[in-house]
Order: sequence, then structure tokens, then C-alpha cells
Amino acid sequence: AISQSSEPQESWYQLLVGIYLEGDRLKPAADLLQKMLGLFPRNKAYWQQYAAVLMQLGRYREATAVLALAAEKAVLKQPGLIRLARLYLHQDMPLNAAELLAREMAAGRIDKDKNNLGLLADAWLLAREHDKALVVLDQLSAIDKSGEADLRAGSLLMEQEQWLAAARKLQQGLERQANPAVTDWMRLGAVYVRLNDVEKARAAFKKVLAKAKLSRDRQQAERWLAYLSEQ
Repeated sequence: AISQSSEPQESWYQLLVGIYLEGDRLKPAADLLQKMLGLFPRNKAYWQQYAAVLMQLGRYREATAVLALAAEKAVLKQPGLIRLARLYLHQDMPLNAAELLAREMAAGRIDKDKNNLGLLADAWLLAREHDKALVVLDQLSAIDKSGEADLRAGSLLMEQEQWLAAARKLQQGLERQANPAVTDWMRLGAVYVRLNDVEKARAAFKKVLAKAKLSRDRQQAERWLAYLSEQ
């Protein structure tokens, strides 16, 4: 009916693409959805449906391009924008993902909730935009009291040799954690060594001794405590 009609109805296309998808005929479904986008570009569902079929076919770059164009046309809602960000990350394009998420959060089209802020922090970190990641981790810390964001920020601040800020973040994260990891106590002790705060460093390493199950952790803490006893 579509090929024989000069002006086929949109519902006919919808029926045919449904038949293709029900029969798992992904290639003709993708070809038809591409045509439908040209004929009915205002239908937001087709953009995501086309991208989803391309992903099923393993054509991730094409799916990314489709969703990126849809984002430019402002036809994507939050789930589609998040999907696009994840596609960027899947293809080692973290800067694209971070900029998309930041822009859409600023515009109010993506919620600044725990999951989305966590995804944005990951994207900035993968893009090696550490200062921007720290800003997002601060935002995440304000709404997520688990301590995870604080510990991640503390570890990142250690890499930047911002020892005082790292100590504050690690301490806050440890206080918020119900059962802090031994490695986080070890990091805090190392930071206090850098700050020449012997008593706080010693207290942190004693926490490691009390909680450590692995002999290498205990041995490392004992070496630090031996070093501190000489100071």
C-alpha cells in the first residue's frame, strides 16, 4: 500500500515498522525508520526508535549521530539525552558526554539527581577535567550522604597534592560511611603524614590495623606507624 500510494499515511509506516520489528527484521526496520524521519521529523519517538534499532544492529556510531542530531533539534527528553551521553562514553568520547550533560542540566532538561550527577562526574574524570569533576562531586555530596562522593573527591585531591582539602574530604567521607574501607583509612593517614599531623596520621593507621584482613594492609600500616614513631 505504501509503494502504491502517492501520499501514504503515517499509520501505514508505523504498522510496517511494527511488523519488521516483531519479525526481528532489524535492517529493513532501520531503513524504514530512516525514511520516516525524513517524512515525519517532528515525531520524537522515531528518533529514539531509529537509534535503538541501530544499536541492536551494533551500529553505535550511527546511533550516536542520530541522537546527537535529535538533541540539536531539541526533540530528546531526559531518557534520550542520558542514552546519548552513555553512547558517547561507550565510544570513548567523555568530553562530549560531559558537555552534553552539563549543558542539559543547566537548561533544566536533565535532573541533577544522584545518578545523573554521578554520570557527569565520571565523564569529567574520564575527560581529565579534574577541576570540573570536583565541582560536580561537591554537588553530589550535598544530596548523597553516603560518603562515596567525598571519598572520590578526596582521592582526586590527593592526586593534585591538595593535602588539606583532601584530608577534609576523606575525613567527611569516612564519617559518613557505615563501614569504611581500609584503603580509605590508609589514604587519610598518608595525607596527614604529608600535613605533618603525626597524631591524626597515627590514629588513621591504627584504624587500618583494627580493620585490616589482609596481611599486606597490616604490614603497610605497621611500617607507617614505625616511621611516625621516629618523628
